[in-house]
Amino acid sequence: MRLRVPADANTLVLINAQKMFRAPVADRERWPERAKAAYDAGIFALPPDATEVLLAARQDIEFGQPVWEMGMVRLAGDRDLAGVAARYGGKMDNIQGRNAARLPDDRYVLQFKSDMLGTYLPADRQQVSRWLRSTDVTPVGGSRMSPYLQKAFAYATKVGTPIIMAFDVADTMSPDQLKTTLENSEIVSNSGLDVNGLAKLFNSMEGI
Repeated sequence: MRLRVPADANTLVLINAQKMFRAPVADRERWPERAKAAYDAGIFALPPDATEVLLAARQDIEFGQPVWEMGMVRLAGDRDLAGVAARYGGKMDNIQGRNAARLPDDRYVLQFKSDMLGTYLPADRQQVSRWLRSTDVTPVGGSRMSPYLQKAFAYATKVGTPIIMAFDVADTMSPDQLKTTLENSEIVSNSGLDVNGLAKLFNSMEGI
């Protein structure tokens, strides 16, 4: 899954659905039953038989809007993409040799394996085709993700944390603009903190 994440991604969400729904709180509060009911009602996107989920995006951090979003989901059993298209009113297509369905909400759903589906938004066919073509080749080192997102991925793969959310914020702040903002902040001025040191600290931040 991780090899499908484009190099310019700055947002990553990983969900081990099997582990999450087997947690004591999930059993106590009947998460599996409630999630299935919500999915059947069309108000929850995660299929009841999902085992692993990866979501990634390129967010315009200044305006809070996604440039693109992609996702991968591994299922407990086989899934026919034609059934997904029928459920959501999509139209079937074929992109880079893969069955695809264009859904009305401006996203493509693609069949990667019999038990694995992927999504990409916006439903720009050329962009989706280029995404598939570029990620069909394994990069040197095994991942295109930024170092910070690779570290976050390790929490899921090595530690086993069931839910991970990571935002890569490196290079998002102008040092001069940040220093000016801090100098004009009443909270900072009343705190007695060193503005230069605080600006340096914020500029060293890799992610959240």
